[in-house]
Amino acid sequence: MTNSTNYPTTEYKLTGIELLDIHLYYEKRPQSEIKQYHFNINIEHKINMKKQLVSAITSVSVLHEDNATLLGSIKVACNYEVKNLEEFADYENKTVDFPKEMLTDLNTVSISTTRGVMFANFSGTFLHNAHLPLIDPGQFTKKNQE
Repeated sequence: MTNSTNYPTTEYKLTGIELLDIHLYYEKRPQSEIKQYHFNINIEHKINMKKQLVSAITSVSVLHEDNATLLGSIKVACNYEVKNLEEFADYENKTVDFPKEMLTDLNTVSISTTRGVMFANFSGTFLHNAHLPLIDPGQFTKKNQE
């Protein structure tokens, strides 16, 4: 990672992938072929300072083309070891402030990994054609930090 701001340079790596939750809503299964799916995507970052771990938890809801009927959902955690995690921490305010470039990298890998987990787990079901589209990870914004 290059350092274009006053943030410390960091080294991080993907250390694990976990399927946390998956649901298929058969009672709402469409009888005809779906031409277009809609997706609601959320990424939440959990931090374990002692273990120097960041978990990026990606939640995806798959909606029918009517944009109202929930067809399925999946939640995947991508775990990253961050060598100098404490350098980003503000203990007084109980926040962690990562460089935007680092968050974009973590979100990109997490979304792509979730796409693959979705493909593997939805294969052979009525959601086998629900492929997560390419997403700009920079569009995700912070809601709150703790």
